[in-house]
Amino acid sequence: ALLPVRLDSRVRSTMAFLQMPGHELLKGLPEDAFSFWQPDHIVTEGELVRPTQGGWKSLVVAGHPDGISRCALMEGARGKGLYLLCQMPLVARFGEEPLAAELLNRLLLRAAGYSGEATQVLVAGGDSSYHQALEDTGVSYRRDALDAAALGQVHVALLAPGGQADLAALAQWVRDGGNL
Repeated sequence: ALLPVRLDSRVRSTMAFLQMPGHELLKGLPEDAFSFWQPDHIVTEGELVRPTQGGWKSLVVAGHPDGISRCALMEGARGKGLYLLCQMPLVARFGEEPLAAELLNRLLLRAAGYSGEATQVLVAGGDSSYHQALEDTGVSYRRDALDAAALGQVHVALLAPGGQADLAALAQWVRDGGNL
């Protein structure tokens, strides 16, 4: 399969929820941005089953009888590229639902501006063998404490034994889209 995600085409929802409100695609949108869209209240048409592996970011999620297991919008970086998977009828609702137009614009800008450049990793803690293993993989990283200033410069952080971290800043960074 091209992607390790599965589509449940039978599901339609009138409400979906911001999972990562700090992500650049969703920043500043109201909590109810994905509820009861015009003209028929439908927000999703078919939903992606949330993957349990592979580093996908579930940005907007929807409920299902088995829990919050469906996704209306997800993002996944692969190599130097980026997948943006959206199950909301953005084009069909462009002239009727202002948030559909807004999100379509944001998605296009995100795709156009994605550089695919290697992301530097921030590492807190770890002994010499840990750092040697990272170097052997070719990962570009720097050592620092995981605080708000340092986290604001990276998308990936590793907290190894002995590492220092501002837990409140770290939790907010993850909610905003950081990968720990």
